[in-house]
Amino acid sequence: MIKFLVRYKTEFTIFSLVLLVNLFLTSLPLINILSYESSAINGILFSLISGIYRLKIDKKVSLKTHFKFFIILSIIPFIILSISTILCQKCPLDDGIYFYIIIAIPSIIVGISLAQFSNFISQSLKYFVFVIAWVIVLLGFLPELYYNPQIYFYNPIFGYYPGVIYDQNIEITRDLIFYRISNIIFSIIVLTVLNSKFNFKKYSKLIVISALMLIYLNIGELKTKFNFSTDLARIQKELPQTIVTEHFNIIVPDSLEIREIELLKYDHEFYYLQISKLLKTEVNGKIQSIIFESGAQKKRLFGSANADVAKPWLNQIYLNYDNYKSSLKHEIAHIFSANFSSGLFKVPYNFNPGMIEGFAMAVENNYDNYEIHYLAKLGYINNYKVSLSSLFTDYSFFANASSISYIFAGSFFKYLADNYSWEKVKKVYNSNDFEKIFNTKLVELENEYYTFLENYKIENNENSANYYFGRLPLIKKFCARATAKQLIQANEFYSNEEFQKSAELFSNIYKYSGTYSALVGFAQSNRSLGQLQIAIDTLENEIDKFNGSGYFYFLEFLLADFYSLNNDSSKADEYYSKIIDQNPHLRYLISANVKQKLLHEGDSVLIKYMSDFDFKDQKLIEIVKNNPNNENITLLVTKNFDSLEQYQNIIELINSIVINCKLNSETYFAISGLAYEFMDIENSIIFAKLALNQAKINTNIYEEHHSKLMWIKKYQTINTN
Repeated sequence: MIKFLVRYKTEFTIFSLVLLVNLFLTSLPLINILSYESSAINGILFSLISGIYRLKIDKKVSLKTHFKFFIILSIIPFIILSISTILCQKCPLDDGIYFYIIIAIPSIIVGISLAQFSNFISQSLKYFVFVIAWVIVLLGFLPELYYNPQIYFYNPIFGYYPGVIYDQNIEITRDLIFYRISNIIFSIIVLTVLNSKFNFKKYSKLIVISALMLIYLNIGELKTKFNFSTDLARIQKELPQTIVTEHFNIIVPDSLEIREIELLKYDHEFYYLQISKLLKTEVNGKIQSIIFESGAQKKRLFGSANADVAKPWLNQIYLNYDNYKSSLKHEIAHIFSANFSSGLFKVPYNFNPGMIEGFAMAVENNYDNYEIHYLAKLGYINNYKVSLSSLFTDYSFFANASSISYIFAGSFFKYLADNYSWEKVKKVYNSNDFEKIFNTKLVELENEYYTFLENYKIENNENSANYYFGRLPLIKKFCARATAKQLIQANEFYSNEEFQKSAELFSNIYKYSGTYSALVGFAQSNRSLGQLQIAIDTLENEIDKFNGSGYFYFLEFLLADFYSLNNDSSKADEYYSKIIDQNPHLRYLISANVKQKLLHEGDSVLIKYMSDFDFKDQKLIEIVKNNPNNENITLLVTKNFDSLEQYQNIIELINSIVINCKLNSETYFAISGLAYEFMDIENSIIFAKLALNQAKINTNIYEEHHSKLMWIKKYQTINTN
């Protein structure tokens, strides 16, 4: 036994290291299963180990022995992570196997080829050359990160990085497969050439080195041609229209209407001027705002379907058109923050996400049309809060639901700006030295802030707090990647009206993940199959598992609708009443109010309202005419309008109603927002003033909206004259 260990000391040491690393991985979220993350980490490990092993053993052992070593090397992580996946986490294994084969395994031959190249360059310095070459290849994505409008990367060592963590689904695409095959082919070519018996001349090393350097220096252009990278030219091919304003070049699809282009221009310029005034600074050069037509396009070109992102060092922001209004000011704030940051990336020196997002949230001061102090207080009194000391000193930002981290970080920064100064906030943003800037420790500032929240008066609603904060962060979800992928497959079955297949897949997903999306999908599939009672029974049996979460209220709403469709008006009325009493969000309140009233008119009326879109539109107008209250009007004006004619009919109706009734600020604000969407600035101003006069909370948001309208009116007048 001792002789065996001595003989295979190197192999035993390597296998032990790989074993220990992967056992450690099983204790970490997301990485504790056979997945993209664990495959990428093992790919990095494999490339380093295989290269060092190749240099150490060189030609002392046979090719067969080499092959056995690499087989065992690749099997160890696979077995450990597969056991963790199946037995401990109970997640599907198939997706993880594909990632392991495509991401991790090719890294072995990449490492071997780097070792062979290093040995060819200098046998005496082969380890040093290998480490340098390995680091260069590993960090080869940095030029793309820095210069290109993308956050995804293809890399020979770790295969692929998809971007930010908020997009849960990571796909194995044809591009990824082709890229890894090209890595293998290139590595084989290197090994074949360097192991050939051809007698190189004196300058052969120079030729080989020059050739490899030429390939490396041009790899960016090659990667773009093969869709492994995205430069600005590639984006502009798909987004061919550029809107030029004083402070922006706005790159957009050519499908936008003139009205939509005008809105983009006004929104961008107003937020720029507002932030510039607040922070007393200007951005150096124009900002490029890239507005993608859809999440799918943004995912393909940029790397993230859902997350809106800024690159302050490039003066670039990346948004989806369908929801740009909710994040535009936030992303512009990130660009301004570059003025207060040092370093290449123009962000806080430790890349702390709490600092980065807290600053932008404080500038924006708007989360779902609520001021951030309001939501922070709502979370605080309902036991949703965070340790700010941790939030700004480590990476616990991602350990919380994103709403908690964003809101509390932003509220804290706004407290500092209001009670100390924006100048001090700008200084601490760069240094992260709270004690030096504020002359007090961060923990003491945290205590001050929470004392401020205790004295901040709001009307509490526990259900609203659960709605906003009762969600799990990605790193605490079970089988997050597999769940996201299979949910897409199940939804495709549902969209194609293959309801039996979608029901079966949603059911399987729910069994291992417990995610509410799978539960909803299963219920909806059974409804479409005509099995309403199965859908109702399933929801009734499972709904309590979601009590206290933001998903609970949608499940209640779904039950109310299903009971209505099942002609059980008593139970439907009970659930609609619950939602109205709970009032977790304005959207639920107004919808439940209208549906309950229709239910009282008769089951058939509500059923037709839910199934016939033309009838729904007509009925909404009728409801508003007969009972013009806040809920009914808000529901009407927040629906989608396809044409200017539709809008004109609605605003004429609204104007005839509001003369004789007094509405709340939220309703006036919604009407003003609708008028603004159709560039009806005069009507928008009228209702913005009414919203501001009625406001008890969120006055800053209403003031900002009114200021924007007055600025646009002045701008239009100047340009007209």
